[in-house]
Amino acid sequence: MRRMHRKYIFTGKLELKSGMHIGGGQTNLRGTDSPVVLTPEGDPFIPGSSFKGVFRSTVEKLVNVIPNRSTCFLFSESDCPTTSQEDFNNRRRDSVWNETQLVEALDNELCDTCKLFGSPFAASKVFFSDLYVEEWAEATQLRDGVAIDRDSERAVD
Repeated sequence: MRRMHRKYIFTGKLELKSGMHIGGGQTNLRGTDSPVVLTPEGDPFIPGSSFKGVFRSTVEKLVNVIPNRSTCFLFSESDCPTTSQEDFNNRRRDSVWNETQLVEALDNELCDTCKLFGSPFAASKVFFSDLYVEEWAEATQLRDGVAIDRDSERAVD
């Protein structure tokens, strides 16, 4: 059984130098089709999961150049079970692994970033709280923009 040996808490402030948008995925009556995530009080915030995703992406870029550390970048060409879940699940189903053997297999095969940030096979070892606004002018900006279809490389209707 694995135990947590150390616990670290990092705190800080994120200062935005330019506009930022984290969509809420819901429609609203404000005249924009991509609303901002808001607290129940109506203040914008950054969900911890969004910040964790950006942080993981940055760590993956850094880990790739550190000796004896691995990352799968969540690409299918990797040997990490996270990128080939069906293959790993088939191996697990066809084997006679007990729980200890399954944990050993995952420990040997999961890349370092999946071990730290989590995967469908392992819980994350890091937690990111939501980021709340300390100072806000209580104003949002509606910006006209054009969505680009990544496949056709043309403006979306």
